[in-house]
Amino acid sequence: MPNNYVPTLTALQAGELARAADINTRYDYVESAFDKLPAPVASGQGFSDPVPVGTPTANEHATTKLYAETVIIAAAEAAALAYITPSTTAAAASAAAALTSQNAAASSATAAATSATNAATSEANAATSETNAGTSETNASASETAAASSESASATSATNAAASATAAATSATAAAASESAAATSETNAATSETNAATSETNAGTRKTCARTERHQWNQCH
Repeated sequence: MPNNYVPTLTALQAGELARAADINTRYDYVESAFDKLPAPVASGQGFSDPVPVGTPTANEHATTKLYAETVIIAAAEAAALAYITPSTTAAAASAAAALTSQNAAASSATAAATSATNAATSEANAATSETNAGTSETNASASETAAASSESASATSATNAAASATAAATSATAAAASESAAATSETNAATSETNAATSETNAGTRKTCARTERHQWNQCH
């Protein structure tokens, strides 16, 4: 039967004389066939060097290292993937939830900071309002004082106006009295002038009478 180890030679016929060359050739072929095999181990069971084999196709076939590694690794990876996938999915979900919580915490922190800023602003506005209220109250007090001062000044002005009116009335009365006195004085002056004229007339009359009497006396004596 042809094979890859021992070359095929012409078979010896029955009763044919076997020559040494034929025997030696066949022996050499057997040796060369065994030379193609790896060296056996010391125990005689198996070989000391690896023996290449083809891809197994049946359960009883030997397997190659590559085939074993491929199958075992693929099976291990499939098992690991089946085991890890739920954990990975859960871890991814946990990571997503953690990220969501982190984002929510960041949003809460931002909102808290905004609230704190708004509270500070409100407090500042309240302080400003309180200051403005105090200023308004002070201004109101000042206005009230000014109004009281104005009212007092108005009252004083009214008093002064009343005094001025009284003084004016007094002055008018005095002027009327002066005018009446002036009229009386003028009348008296006229009377005095009349009296003086009368006196002068009487004096002239007396002087005339005296002259007449003297003349008459002289005529008689």
